[in-house]
Amino acid sequence: MQPLLAAGQDILLAGLVGCTLMAGATAALQGKRLLRLQRRFLWGLLWLQLAFLFNGAYRMAEPTGWWPWLDAVRLTVLHTMFGTTVTLSALWSVSWLVAGWMMAGRRRSVPPADASAGRSPGHGVAVFFLLLLSYTRAATGHAADHGLFSLAAGVHAVHILAAGAWAGPVWVSRLLHPGWGDLTPSEASAQAHRLSRAATVAVPLLILTGLLDGWRTLGPAAHWGSTAYAWILLVKVGLMVLAIALGLRNRWFWMPRLAAGDSVAGHGFVRILAIEAFVLLGVMTLAGLLGQSMLPA
Repeated sequence: MQPLLAAGQDILLAGLVGCTLMAGATAALQGKRLLRLQRRFLWGLLWLQLAFLFNGAYRMAEPTGWWPWLDAVRLTVLHTMFGTTVTLSALWSVSWLVAGWMMAGRRRSVPPADASAGRSPGHGVAVFFLLLLSYTRAATGHAADHGLFSLAAGVHAVHILAAGAWAGPVWVSRLLHPGWGDLTPSEASAQAHRLSRAATVAVPLLILTGLLDGWRTLGPAAHWGSTAYAWILLVKVGLMVLAIALGLRNRWFWMPRLAAGDSVAGHGFVRILAIEAFVLLGVMTLAGLLGQSMLPA
């Protein structure tokens, strides 16, 4: 159960990164639809964080009733790194929801002409909470062995953010514009370029931090080649290579045609994007599984 809950958190956190990066790309990505999607991701993340905490406490203590289980949760929160970081993550999610409600009330009280001037304050709030959530999420995995405030946790937090910056925009684009049929050619081209720019920054950063993570987790191991951890990692890397190849296909083949106004290019781009979204879902699921698997000795 814990690996699935961990993977779900990574997927929803990536969705929140995607909402932040894709805001304003099209009309649907700057209005109420995007805010509703962001709120659903955030509520889902909060519930998974609580389930992750309660299930983790149950696995540690294996209580025989409700009261012993609640006492196990209390002890987990107060006396373990796992409990502390997951509780902090849930606190960040609640704080973000509260901040969103406060800003929504402020937007209703501000005249439209004033409310639309400049960058939305919600963007800065989103970036702030994404940094906090990524760091505490990183500290619930193997990086926690080096301490809450450690270079390992910081590197893995960047790895989580980079993964979200790659997968999140793809998923958000697919959810709000499933077939891109509602987009004009110029909007489709602009959205494709936004996705490409996000991946161009995220993928090299993801590879670099992934190599550092791999050196930290596998470097001390004497015999890791035949372990389950290594095989899961190998499948994850293979899926990443496939996703990169799909992205390059879109960038080099379909994007120039989109920019030229080719009406068929949009359909071709979306088909590749749908496959890439599914492959990235597999990558994130395996990442959650790796974070909860025993490291090779």
